[in-house]
Amino acid sequence: MGGVQRRRPLLVLCLAAVPAALVGSPAGAHLIYSSGPPDDLASNPPYYANCTQCHGGFVNSGDGGLVIEGVPAEYTPGVKYPITVTLGDPGQRRWGFEVAVFGAAGKDIGVTTITDSAHTQKSALGHRSWIKHTGAGTFPGTLNGPVSWTFDWTAPPAGSGTAFFHASGNAANNNFSTNGDFIYNTATASAEAGAAHSDATLVLQPDTLFFARGRNVTIRARVRNHSSAAQTWFVVSRVRMPSGRFFPAAGWLLPPQGVSLAPQGWAEASLTHAVPGTAPLLSAYYQGQVLDGSGNSLDVAKFRFVVTP
Repeated sequence: MGGVQRRRPLLVLCLAAVPAALVGSPAGAHLIYSSGPPDDLASNPPYYANCTQCHGGFVNSGDGGLVIEGVPAEYTPGVKYPITVTLGDPGQRRWGFEVAVFGAAGKDIGVTTITDSAHTQKSALGHRSWIKHTGAGTFPGTLNGPVSWTFDWTAPPAGSGTAFFHASGNAANNNFSTNGDFIYNTATASAEAGAAHSDATLVLQPDTLFFARGRNVTIRARVRNHSSAAQTWFVVSRVRMPSGRFFPAAGWLLPPQGVSLAPQGWAEASLTHAVPGTAPLLSAYYQGQVLDGSGNSLDVAKFRFVVTP
């Protein structure tokens, strides 16, 4: 599977072209990332890598939070939208982020434009790009936050479908090492106005694609309400095995988790699973769904994972 092959190259990318003496020190590692993180660390598909690749720790384990603001529930093709990414965490003193805006095919949808070159920059790889912080954009010494970064997103032409916004943020303590930093991720979605689409969009962000036997794994399920009415929906999940059968054969991995959404709002459910110590070593698909109150499926999302020893 691609996720297995990606892990080592991603770490190599973090350290490429850096003198060995600098990499070998915690202070050197801190300086590498302060000018901007590597690409593909916005908790975006297909690998869902985030800032813990270089900073360690666990995702969303601190007292802070990361928010993407300005994303419309429905976009009008060709219209420009100012987007703001905000990060805060009590006691932290330095900040970083990366955001990607992809379509269903995992490539850029619409166009992101830098509006604050002092604090943000853009990088690209093929048909994918990321907005991220600069050195000045880490706001060193800013206690607690929140800090914000802004950019413009111009919506794509008609017929492009739903846009998915993925972000990862680092709330650091500015101690010139990667210790004591807290990593957060978030996501949301914008459906195309005037096009047929469900009232709900589900975005999954796993903390990792490597499900270790005997350990817990958490998947963040973000639900966007594209309707003009308040909604109460339910998030469920199951595994599609290599044979094509589902596990469990009936029902869901966890009881349905209710989410209450304001009109055009979004909500999150955290799905934590205990991986059995006897789980087979395989690659399979994790599938999430949003159900209405009658049990009808409103949206489905999935990603591929690997069970490891």
